Amino acid sequence: VTNIRFSIPSAETLSLKIFDLLGREVTDVLEGPHAAGSYVVRFDAAHLASGVYIYRLVTPTHTAVKKLVVLK
Repeated sequence: VTNIRFSIPSAETLSLKIFDLLGREVTDVLEGPHAAGSYVVRFDAAHLASGVYIYRLVTPTHTAVKKLVVLK
């Protein structure tokens, strides 16, 4: 289990997805409209194999991509 933290400056529709290193979508963590503010999303990676994954947060005005390491 890990926490993914992010902030958005204004109300926006956002998407938070997890991908493997081949670019295949593994899971859709969060999607839809959100108010401005700081968020902490708890992500349970128990169903994923150990390895490196990428998470991507997309809003109409910004995209952030970060690595996520799963160790079992």
